[in-house]
Amino acid sequence: MRSSTEKIYKELREELRGKYNPDALLPTERELCERFFVGRSAVRTVLHQLEEDGLIRSRGFHGARQVSMPVKSLRKVLVFDNPREIIHQSNEHLGIFAGISSGIRENRGEIIPIFHEYDSLLEELCAKNSTEEYSGVIFIEVYDKWYPRLCKSGIPTIIANCESNANAVASRVNFRMTGRMAGQELLRRGYRRIAMIGRGAGYVNDELSAGLRGAMAEERIWLDDASVVPYNYYDDDAKKRIEVEEQLRKLLVSRDRPDAFFVFRYTRCQLLMRLAEKLNLKIPQDLGLLVYDTPILKGGDNPNISILQEPVEGLGRSAVELLAGWSSSGVKPESKILSPDFVDKGSLRRLPGR
Repeated sequence: MRSSTEKIYKELREELRGKYNPDALLPTERELCERFFVGRSAVRTVLHQLEEDGLIRSRGFHGARQVSMPVKSLRKVLVFDNPREIIHQSNEHLGIFAGISSGIRENRGEIIPIFHEYDSLLEELCAKNSTEEYSGVIFIEVYDKWYPRLCKSGIPTIIANCESNANAVASRVNFRMTGRMAGQELLRRGYRRIAMIGRGAGYVNDELSAGLRGAMAEERIWLDDASVVPYNYYDDDAKKRIEVEEQLRKLLVSRDRPDAFFVFRYTRCQLLMRLAEKLNLKIPQDLGLLVYDTPILKGGDNPNISILQEPVEGLGRSAVELLAGWSSSGVKPESKILSPDFVDKGSLRRLPGR
């Protein structure tokens, strides 16, 4: 398009995002000619491009055209993820990415995934200080120096699955509610001696244990500190893993052995399951097991472990909803908080007499 028609196109495109509701009629070609002081061929060029972009559609009589775009729409969206996390937590990250991809597609945007070093790209984006080409940025879990810089540059930026208490616009799981749900489900089944395997000290671990403690306290049952086992599965060295194994072994052979475990991530309960097998403890007959984790991908290993299922696709879609609202309105939104769903796969039982 020429510069004159490009200017008309941009102006009408912005109006379509904010002024018109879906299915509203656009002004006639004559009215647009009078408004922009151009001939009918220029107006038709612009309208044709808007129709090609899926923003408007011909109504079928007298040349009338209606708005066809959703209230929220996107252009290009940069989506960043850490390759190391994709390898270690593939189900989670692929699920979130699938939700992001679907959400962007439904909002007629274009996804640009970045799985490598991105400093130079974001440096350039901040320097331009413009959102003309991009609707914004979505980071999957990553929270670093770039979030405040991008926001300061006027570029809508969302964290999908934010696992910290960072003051960022994000889709995030309510981890305290997750811990509470775990406690309520275990107590409902009659379990009273409950232990937990989580991360080392940090936001997620603190919130999960606080929720679990709260649910147990309502039944006047207290979670002993010795029953909370920190286990940073990916980062701990061999010596630390031996220490964790010894702590779990002591719990499993003690007179007051836990009758159930709540575990953050299936990978962290694998050690527990191996130890239980060595000690001839059967699940769920001798030991109940409830894990907060990602739904297993089709065709993958599918252990019969009851889970509080992480809403991975929901986290991705919610991130896109936040971005679409921020991009279209210019108003910074509130974060979206999601809760998991309980999926019973047979690793819990109802204890007799309780």
